[in-house]
Amino acid sequence: MVKDSDAAWHVVGASLYYDDARNTNSIGIEMCYYMNNGRLDISDKVISRTVELTCELMMRYGIPAERVVRHCDVTRKVCPEPMVSDGTRWKFFIDRITAPVTRGVKVWQYQINLTAAQRWRIEPHDGYVCLRSTASPDLMLDVSGASFVQRTDIWAYTENWTDAQKFVIELHDGYSVIRPLNTPGLAVDIDAASVESSARVQLYADNGTYAQRFVFVPTDNPDMYNIVNAKSLYPIDLLGGGR
Repeated sequence: MVKDSDAAWHVVGASLYYDDARNTNSIGIEMCYYMNNGRLDISDKVISRTVELTCELMMRYGIPAERVVRHCDVTRKVCPEPMVSDGTRWKFFIDRITAPVTRGVKVWQYQINLTAAQRWRIEPHDGYVCLRSTASPDLMLDVSGASFVQRTDIWAYTENWTDAQKFVIELHDGYSVIRPLNTPGLAVDIDAASVESSARVQLYADNGTYAQRFVFVPTDNPDMYNIVNAKSLYPIDLLGGGR
């Protein structure tokens, strides 16, 4: 892996085909291929992870979608081959990184699938934290309707800096309890202490059960975590990845 601040050799020489792309002013993303019935292919998992990384880099460096291009657009090398031979796959990729963010998206616990929908970034503030989706970076974990009563859904909603998106994480016996900042008697909870995939996530009165105990599990990106329920061992998941 090459640091963003270092130059790699992905453009090779001077760019003849795409504006002023150079090794020193662009970031290359490698994707793993596999052979599928004798043809090069890219798995859905790799595509999803590449969408996640691309969106992260776009947000970090202020890169507009029109500046996201294929290797072939810069050098005319047939790469990434599946997105050159089938232009609809490249269009689908661009659609995914430019799709408008849904303002309110259901959050549930779901079987582990290693996608961005299950990765959250902890953003510390003065006395509280916000939990940002990495699948749709404009979305934050949120108390639906800012209604701080039992059985209110937890969902993801466009960042708005209200109390509905401010939480306190408390440690109890090695587990994390996630509470709304200004309503300490409530906690994020798995409905009915369910161990089933697709169970809803809600606010509920603090009851000390494992339905309200979570583990923040680091991913391969040290800034991102899976929020895994201690009873079901399923992570909190953004329905449809928020797109």
